[in-house]
This record gives sequence, structure tokens and C-alpha cells, in this order.
Amino acid sequence: MLRRANLVVPRKDGTTVSYSLSGPSVAELLAVARGILTGVITGQLELLDDLQNSAGVSGDAHSPEAG
Repeated sequence: MLRRANLVVPRKDGTTVSYSLSGPSVAELLAVARGILTGVITGQLELLDDLQNSAGVSGDAHSPEAG
């Protein structure tokens, strides 16, 4: 799928196939997408905290100790 979309370029070395990004714009796209998704997740965690606080749930659901 990534090859068909021209996001990666394959390079074959014997039986091994390696892939690299097709250009710097792909790296920029991924960096922007990561920033957007990080913001979305942060917002969801804040909403979860608010909901838990309003319901009287103690503890932090996304802390390592909660696992």
C-alpha cells in the first residue's frame, strides 16, 4: 500500500528488501500527523480525567501504576 501510494521506495539486496521514504515531504507529513494525533490523544486523556473526577473515581487511569 505504501509503495502504491509512492510514499516509500524499495531497495532489494539479495533476499532482503529495505524501504526508505520517497522524499522529505513524506517525513514532514508524518511529523505533522504525529503532532495532530498527539494533540488528539492529550485531549482524550484530559476528558477521561474530567469524567473520572466528576464520577468520583480515584487514581489516574493512564498512569503506569494503573496498569
